[in-house]
Amino acid sequence: SSRFGKFIDLRFGPQGTVTGADMSHYLLEKARIVMQGPGERNYHIFGMMFTGLALDHRNMYGLGDISEFRYLPEDNGDPAELKELWVELIEALGSCGFTENEQDEMFSVLAGVLHLGNLDFVDGDEGDAAVIDNVDRIETICRILMVDEQNFKAAMMTAVLNMRGEIITKKNNTAKCISARNATAKALYDKLFQWLVFKVNLTLRSPESESTAYGSSSSIGILDIFGFENFDQNGFDQMCINLANEQLHFFFNQHIFAAELGSYAAEGLELAADTMFHDNKQVLDVFFRRNPPGILGLLDEESRFPKATAASLLNKFNKNLADDDLFNEIKGNYAFGVSHYAGNIVYHTEGFLEKNTDPLPDLVPETCEASRSSLLRLMFAPNWESIRAGNGSREHERGKSFFVKMFTTKKRPKQSRKSRKKSRKDAPDGVGGGGMRRSRGPSMAPGKKADKSANTVSASFRVSLAMLMLRMGSCDPHFVRCI
Repeated sequence: SSRFGKFIDLRFGPQGTVTGADMSHYLLEKARIVMQGPGERNYHIFGMMFTGLALDHRNMYGLGDISEFRYLPEDNGDPAELKELWVELIEALGSCGFTENEQDEMFSVLAGVLHLGNLDFVDGDEGDAAVIDNVDRIETICRILMVDEQNFKAAMMTAVLNMRGEIITKKNNTAKCISARNATAKALYDKLFQWLVFKVNLTLRSPESESTAYGSSSSIGILDIFGFENFDQNGFDQMCINLANEQLHFFFNQHIFAAELGSYAAEGLELAADTMFHDNKQVLDVFFRRNPPGILGLLDEESRFPKATAASLLNKFNKNLADDDLFNEIKGNYAFGVSHYAGNIVYHTEGFLEKNTDPLPDLVPETCEASRSSLLRLMFAPNWESIRAGNGSREHERGKSFFVKMFTTKKRPKQSRKSRKKSRKDAPDGVGGGGMRRSRGPSMAPGKKADKSANTVSASFRVSLAMLMLRMGSCDPHFVRCI
């Protein structure tokens, strides 16, 4: 789970036996699909397919030599180890109730992702409108994903604009076609991962846990999430990972140290807060605050401008955050530093804007929804979110999933009026460093708005992190700190 956060909710019956479980994931690193850092690998499933699939299946998916695929690095791991992992995977899929047809369609989507990376665009004769340079590749992609070729071409190469109620179709240039291609590949993997977790949850649940109302049964939630990262060159992904850890550290401080200090104060004991812990609320404010905007707000603001660059983004950071003691201006290399609780970390702004603006091409959802692949149709169905939440068709009526339950607060043991007042004061905000609130606070992600900032990766990150913190705040936490 080094590339995403995993929360497992174990359910217990009246006799203390495990009756079922629910699993949820947060902050999946989609950017790794199309771009990896030096020495990094893509998700292991891609290398496993080349070592585990039978030759006839590889031919069916168009998977020749692994070195031909641009989304994969030179080193994809030890083939023998990948083969062993493949055997374990197939056994696990069978144990979790995945049918052969579902497995076939799952591998088809993964193969389609790899082929998308090899789709080339070049400038055409009509101004800056791009054309496909390798038509045979688009044919392979459409055959594997079972989508209409002409519609898929249009999805990659055109943008649909709504100009005062009039729908206008505009041809994309080469750069926009490449962005559309990469965004589609990331969306396919992300939705496939959602479906995978959904299917596993159907197996983990049991009739006993399904029949018990959520919150009235005993449960233990286990969060397994990535730790701080500080590489030779840190980018957008490391910033998100480190910010999630910063938020969890604030949560840890509030429940372990701040609550203890409150007890001392109630007993009339004088003890300075800095003798116990260093409050990292100011670090969170550097990222999350809205007025004046912090790092994430400035990033979303700069992402609205088509001609924005890494240099213009860095200039905006330096201009607006110069007075922040925790923000460090660094000359050269398009970099800035932030003094996290774990230490100072330097981030390079190259790639920030590209990774933050991740809009799915306008015509991709309806093209995939019309696919002959039942899995792809489900993944892009308008009611997919409802189906994931257990509110969809009959085949998915086996109880509500964690994606709805995470917004339901568990019943806690009765507290005195004084304890309840203190708990409300000390509890962490959904995201940022304020107190727990039901309404959206100044640090929470914005709702659906017309501006582009609502569709950025950083905005989705804030929502996902807020959901995680809301779930954590509804429980009585215990911590295992790894060194």
